[in-house]
Amino acid sequence: MSSSRFVHSSAALLTSTLVLAACGSDPAPAPTPSTLDPAAVDRSSAALVASVLVFDVAETLGGLGTLIGSSPAGNVAANINGRALGLVGTCGSVVRDGLTITVNVVAAGCVIPPEDPPLDPPAVFDPPAGMTAGTVTYTVSRAGDDLIVGTVFADVVARGVPLSGTFTLTTRDATTWAVDVDVDATLTAATSLSGTLEVRFSGRARTIDGTLSVMRGADSTDVTFADVAWTRPICYPDAGTLTFGTDVLTVGTFDADTAAGGAFTVTRDMTDSDATLPAYGSCPAS
Repeated sequence: MSSSRFVHSSAALLTSTLVLAACGSDPAPAPTPSTLDPAAVDRSSAALVASVLVFDVAETLGGLGTLIGSSPAGNVAANINGRALGLVGTCGSVVRDGLTITVNVVAAGCVIPPEDPPLDPPAVFDPPAGMTAGTVTYTVSRAGDDLIVGTVFADVVARGVPLSGTFTLTTRDATTWAVDVDVDATLTAATSLSGTLEVRFSGRARTIDGTLSVMRGADSTDVTFADVAWTRPICYPDAGTLTFGTDVLTVGTFDADTAAGGAFTVTRDMTDSDATLPAYGSCPAS
């Protein structure tokens, strides 16, 4: 047999073998979509709401939006002290020691002294940023052009959510703040948050970016917030995303429906699922 005939015969035999093997084999299974992790979604959602609650308290009690970023530390401390005194009144205490201001709120059982002439209806205590208990300590300092406002939360309850830890804010213009977060919150479950956020705000509107490590027991999730837009007193954000996951990224997207009731869309492996930000205080509004 010539070499060319041998090559053709071998090729034909190989082709026939492959065709027979293919015909007799089972079809390859379709890829299985990645499974959404509801616990990770819940941790990430709680981290966002808890971060906003902490910022609400720090900003409202201290009047951070009214500060002048270039002011001397003593002037900033005086402004925070005056703001807190006006908000707390007789329902707690405000003590200033140099550049440190300690604000304690006790809303339970607090009765505001009657006005003369009396108001109808009588005045009632309006908890600042929903803070009804606990202590926030501010310490003001400067590092070159940076204004630094360190805050320590001790047994704070804001809108029904327990908060403790540190929240250090740094700014140059009192509009954009770099925020170092190391906070424990109980929102659906005990949750620890650590990382750095950037919060930009104007009036009651704020936009949040940055990444937090979120722990519940032994479970951890790194969650990144991008252009999360939130305007108080609305309960939830109306724009932006949260992203988490290592093997397959999961993205939660906020829109007008989120602002209304906390509902948002979670996308993983090009598959959409429905999720809801956690309830807290009087949110979602009925």
